[in-house]
Amino acid sequence: MLSLLDKLPDEIIIIVREYIPYDILTWLSKTNYDKYHTRVIQKHINDTYKNINTYFRYIIRMDNDIALLDMLNNHPNFNSTKSGVYHSHNHNHNQKIKYKNKKYATYYDFLLYLSIENDKPSTKCKNILIEYVKK
Repeated sequence: MLSLLDKLPDEIIIIVREYIPYDILTWLSKTNYDKYHTRVIQKHINDTYKNINTYFRYIIRMDNDIALLDMLNNHPNFNSTKSGVYHSHNHNHNQKIKYKNKKYATYYDFLLYLSIENDKPSTKCKNILIEYVKK
């Protein structure tokens, strides 16, 4: 089937692409991911009326190591620090994170907990978090 798509003229591909939503295009290639991922994050936050924490939980639940690494390294709202790994304009850097009646000393501890205690453990995300702190 994909070989048939390769035979389509570029003009048709461009027209069809205009009808594909950003949240789908994001996951089709690394170039699209780099181009649209920030929009997808913002759309997720706006659609769910929640904050970036829900997006991190979603990333870990899906074991999406590429998105997690991108968020840790490149997202403009985050500042990587060894002590907290996470800093947002909306959070006090030294504030403990509460989730399901548990407190976590750092955001890193919280994300690591999510990656281990997920219904289906998120091994790739757990490994990304461990390597990230080693840097």
